Amino acid sequence: MRSTGAEHAHGAFARSSTAKGEEPMSTTLLDAKGLNCPLPILKARKALMGVAAGEFLEIHATDPGAVKDFQAFCRSTGNELVTSSQEGKVFKFVIKRLK
Repeated sequence: MRSTGAEHAHGAFARSSTAKGEEPMSTTLLDAKGLNCPLPILKARKALMGVAAGEFLEIHATDPGAVKDFQAFCRSTGNELVTSSQEGKVFKFVIKRLK
């Protein structure tokens, strides 16, 4: 498990692949709730430096602008925005580091 040092009450967690013969992939959680633009992107950029290629960064944010920001961020950095969803007032993003 990895910790970004940016978590609030939440910690990092690992998610394993279920496909037979694959190495488990690690997911790092970044809690960016309560932060406004550009802080969620800046913290994600920093957190991705500690994530190996092929692993995942999950971000939880409350800034509605984060939806477009993370789409543009992934396009400009060459990483994959795997999922983007909303649960209540929390926007959740999963980014796969590709390089």
